[in-house]
Amino acid sequence: QVKKLVEVAREYQKENDELFLKAEIRKEVKLLDSEGFFRFLSEVSKVRVKSFEDIKNYLNANSRAENILFSSNSKSKNIHPFFQTLLIKKRGELPKLYKKEDLKTLQIKKITAVENGESFLNLDEEMFDSEFFIYLGGNASTMVREFLKPLEVEFFIDLDIISLNFYEDFIAKDKSLYIPKDFDNLLKRFGNEELYKKQRTFLRKTYHQKEVKEVMELIKKHKKVLEQEVI
Repeated sequence: QVKKLVEVAREYQKENDELFLKAEIRKEVKLLDSEGFFRFLSEVSKVRVKSFEDIKNYLNANSRAENILFSSNSKSKNIHPFFQTLLIKKRGELPKLYKKEDLKTLQIKKITAVENGESFLNLDEEMFDSEFFIYLGGNASTMVREFLKPLEVEFFIDLDIISLNFYEDFIAKDKSLYIPKDFDNLLKRFGNEELYKKQRTFLRKTYHQKEVKEVMELIKKHKKVLEQEVI
């Protein structure tokens, strides 16, 4: 069962340039990004899946009525509305959901991409030069990636190994990484050592982005990573 799942997940990750599952021969399968994994399951199964509990409830349902309850779909087809929308905020205004056809109304050249929901909703706009802000989520969807590709994108993300690997690989017209001026001090005082230990197997031998190299050197020096909420 797992072998088949991994095959589908590998193909999906390749097509969508995502990384939420790591599987190597004779090694334990590792879940890197649960939000991305459950989004993948929801898209390929057309059933809403947000947790392992959802899967168990759906498979153990005793009736069609229970299936509808757990899948939120009477025809076993459920397309999560947020897969086909972008959450964008203009400076000084409330965030809005945009469908693909609505995006042409926006004249955007530069935008700040924010990884975490809490940070996006409580954003201190004065920290940034951008007029627009977009919510990335745990792992940016294909729609988000396509939208950002021709833009200048400033990334406000967790300064940890997984997020920095994501930034290193992200394709955009121009990209930059938001790094607080007192990053070294913040890392020493508030850095997460346990998260570093979990992620250190994903450290790459080389990094090409200058800012990523600098941040990674400090991360390796202190053996800690810095979550976005701290900043």
